[in-house]
Amino acid sequence: EKVDEKVEEKDWGHWHFWDGDLENRPKGDYCGNARNRDITAMDFPDNAWQTDAVYVNHFLDSASELITRAKEAIYQEYGHGLPLTPEQSVERNKMFHIEMSDSPSGEFSTMGGWTNKASFKGLARRLLHAMMTNDNFTVVLGGHSAAAGHGNHFNQSYAMQFQEMMSPIFDRFGVRLITHNLAMGGLGTIQAALGSSSLYGNEIDVILWDSSMTEKNAADFDLFCRQALLGGNRAPFILGAPGANFNVLKKLHEKTGADVGLLGLGTRGVPVTIDEVQVSTLPWATQYLVCDEQSADLCKDNKHKFRTQCWVDRPDVTPGAQAAAVGGTASWHPGFRSHQLTGRVISFWMLQALEDACDIWQEITIVEGDPLPDKYWHISEHIDGIKEKLAAMEDSFCEGNANIPKRACRVALQGRTEYTPRPDPDNTSIRSIMKPAKDGYVPEALPVLYDGFDVPNPSLQLPEGAFDVHEIVAARRRELALAYDDEGPNAQWDGFENNKESVPTTTFAKNSKRALDESIVPGLGYYLGCDGSCPKAGYCDGTISSKCGREPTNNCLLSGHNDGRGSIEGDGLSGWLVMNLNNVKEGLIMIKVSFWNAPNANPRTNGWTTENNERRILRGKENVSGMQMNDVLMNESTAKEANEHVERDLVEVSQVPADAIFEFAINGKITTWNKEQLMEGNTLAQRTVLLITLLDDEKMSEKGTPEDMEVAIRLRGCGRACPLALSHIYWG
Repeated sequence: EKVDEKVEEKDWGHWHFWDGDLENRPKGDYCGNARNRDITAMDFPDNAWQTDAVYVNHFLDSASELITRAKEAIYQEYGHGLPLTPEQSVERNKMFHIEMSDSPSGEFSTMGGWTNKASFKGLARRLLHAMMTNDNFTVVLGGHSAAAGHGNHFNQSYAMQFQEMMSPIFDRFGVRLITHNLAMGGLGTIQAALGSSSLYGNEIDVILWDSSMTEKNAADFDLFCRQALLGGNRAPFILGAPGANFNVLKKLHEKTGADVGLLGLGTRGVPVTIDEVQVSTLPWATQYLVCDEQSADLCKDNKHKFRTQCWVDRPDVTPGAQAAAVGGTASWHPGFRSHQLTGRVISFWMLQALEDACDIWQEITIVEGDPLPDKYWHISEHIDGIKEKLAAMEDSFCEGNANIPKRACRVALQGRTEYTPRPDPDNTSIRSIMKPAKDGYVPEALPVLYDGFDVPNPSLQLPEGAFDVHEIVAARRRELALAYDDEGPNAQWDGFENNKESVPTTTFAKNSKRALDESIVPGLGYYLGCDGSCPKAGYCDGTISSKCGREPTNNCLLSGHNDGRGSIEGDGLSGWLVMNLNNVKEGLIMIKVSFWNAPNANPRTNGWTTENNERRILRGKENVSGMQMNDVLMNESTAKEANEHVERDLVEVSQVPADAIFEFAINGKITTWNKEQLMEGNTLAQRTVLLITLLDDEKMSEKGTPEDMEVAIRLRGCGRACPLALSHIYWG
């Protein structure tokens, strides 16, 4: 592929601002002690840059120029560069236009999207806050396989395309942009939304929902939004992708003041591909992106739609057999150009909001002086108002979901899981809260085939001569989806050894306020296994710097995808699975479990006849807990058998043997259910999302005093024939 869209730096300009008094600026993070970094004007140190009118004026001039360059570069990329006639200028502005009104019209979906003026002002406030305090700005995506980028490389997904486009700009503004693509194939968002503050994060500025294929009812979307608003330290701007329920957003905005919007497709300005000859005259970013009826097959053809490569030979790593291309090229999965366009649409949202933020900053300080007065950029009052109104709001869509406790719509929940991706993977796994067995055993993370960064992938590089928008915003040529190196300007990775997943060295006993019931002893029969699909190896936090999917069995190591479904698995001989939950305030504890894995397949209990194999251990014949994760990993044939078992029967609890006993204990108090009670005590909240509520005590919330609690579960009475898998636990 060769195109001629080269640009000259002299035609675009460059960033020319620098701090002439840098060495005299106060050192350290002087905003860090204030709640939400809302430092007051009087608390800025002497000579802080925020108080320096000369600094601020020159900075804002350069910032405005960079925003304009970035917008023009994106227009150029899609064939709408200058010069233009007045008519052409009006038409191109519609491509990324954000409609601002009380209710959206029918046109916004093919343009940039919709919001209302108050919400967009809230987005600009968040950006002002990040710039004024040199804060992180965190964007999180929750959704299904199309949002995850299946069929493409992970770094080609639209969330990563947004990160790649905007991070150099945020970096110039003194802000670290962090984007997490936490979407998962084959699922909706409910399994993560129920523990949003942990599993999506508690410092989110913008959260996107893109799960219309797997979550079609308003209740699930409302839960996603509510937990995002309730759960973290912030109340993020909520942006719904096509298919998001407008009525949910409308009610949240009207009743709580939440900032909301709907994302458009940006296809209005894309030229139509007609045939193989004409397409070569189009800008590379637009080729095969939009076709008319006669040429529809061209846009659907995978050779045009996807651009991937699973491995690039390197002397230090010898993988197993690698596929020719990334899997998941389903007809409903967008290709790399579609993802790039969506990433550009989101970028335009941020560029427009940054422009508004800079305009506010300049207009106010011209009159009132520096620093910018608190009322224009502080966020705490806005956050508190949203949370308070949400807690008091009358029942709405979420409360109509009979498969979750009503209080899950109103109280902030934490969570732990073995699913990936998730932020801060070391501290958000179930293993991080598991009470170790008496010899210290806790299931281990999967081993990786290799560490460090991948070598450059030709599939992620622009073809020779293609217009490179990153060359404009970052003043250097970059790959289409380039992971930052350790010395990059906005590096999110400081070496694999410092970031790889491990079991934290937590002293679990210190969290327990009671003597452990002698009958509740952590079992030896659990391992990290597969929950429908298998977990990923590596550091899987859903960022552009993630190093995920490095397991030796992966047949496409360069795909980069983070979504994997792990669980802590055992059976009727595994004993108690014991966990320590911190800060239980609302008296609500739930678990997501499954009973669908193949029976008699637990490698930890192979050969056992008693719980924890106690008799053999007492005789000194077997050191069960000496087994390591590498010894008990589910092999490919066992995993296939388990997955086939899933397809045979998704009515999970009916598979449990009639003599099975399910038990759970909270702070030593054991509750015992037979199979009939187990079937009555679970709910199927979504496909494959089986929930059991272990505690729903409203009186705890009235006390207002958080507690640390020990929770344990087990199956017994059914030997190795009854598999149990815990993938999530939630509490609040």
